[in-house]
Amino acid sequence: MGDDRPSVYHDPEIDRWVYRASSLGACDRELVAHRRGMVGGPTPDWLQVRFDEGHDWEDRILKRMEDDQSVSLGLAQHQTILDVGKQAAVRGSIDAYDDLGTVVDAKFLGPDLFAKLRDGGIQAFPHYWWQQGVYAHGMRAEGYKVDNICLAMGLKQIEGKGEDRQIVGVKAMHYLWVDVADLPTVAQIKARVMGLEKLAGRPADEWPECPVPFQYPCAFDWLHEERDVAIEVEGEMEVKLRDANTHYEMARDHEDKAKYHKGEGKRLVEEVLAAEDLTPDAGHKLRAGDLEVQWVYSKTEAKVIEKYERKESIRAYPKFTVKEKD
Repeated sequence: MGDDRPSVYHDPEIDRWVYRASSLGACDRELVAHRRGMVGGPTPDWLQVRFDEGHDWEDRILKRMEDDQSVSLGLAQHQTILDVGKQAAVRGSIDAYDDLGTVVDAKFLGPDLFAKLRDGGIQAFPHYWWQQGVYAHGMRAEGYKVDNICLAMGLKQIEGKGEDRQIVGVKAMHYLWVDVADLPTVAQIKARVMGLEKLAGRPADEWPECPVPFQYPCAFDWLHEERDVAIEVEGEMEVKLRDANTHYEMARDHEDKAKYHKGEGKRLVEEVLAAEDLTPDAGHKLRAGDLEVQWVYSKTEAKVIEKYERKESIRAYPKFTVKEKD
């Protein structure tokens, strides 16, 4: 079950302000707004879908790691916490742990972030760097042996776009092993939280510097400064940018034409199916000499996953293949 509490919230059971480990790497201004009790905007639907996908595929990624790495994982969703001062704490839930001393975090990622972490390591994405530091030191504080952490990274296998977008499997796996010595120390974690506590205690109209203009989907994106960070270019470089814009305008024109032609092609294949008394709601293969047409059809039923309501969707289109002559 996902945790829909904000990045910073007050827990009356321990009477502390709790910073979520997964949010510790977020912008200071966003965290301070949460700490002051402000209510942010809702998670955008498209981002909630990505979160739900990670949750839905977590168990399969962990099972894949057990098979690939020949390890046995336990302590699923074990919650760990680090107290900071007298009124704050950092809390997170690990995905799994093995008795060899590894905290495991399952990540189901799109191609951009998958490549970024695979090529640049955990410091390429500070959110994960802080998060895993909390996990490692929180588990150590409980007496567990933790030598390293592992991001078990599954690459999403995606078909379709927009409303037709579907996750159909795990395209590839990458195991990012990180020594605890390369994560934030306990002192660094506590210093970050204490610094945020100090910032939150300033007058309500004072905010920490906004490091990311136009940040989105920050829950408080309207608090981010709209700084003009554009770099003015002239001469040959200006010509290049204007030429680039022309190419993109032409591409958009081609996309409109491509959409029209695909629609016409689909309509003609549907007419052939009807003439052959074939229903368009099942896969059929047609042949015209060396041309083979496979009618692709798939239907995704409506379903509610956690809080995300997935709408019913139908994909139906022709796939053309020209057979080479022997």
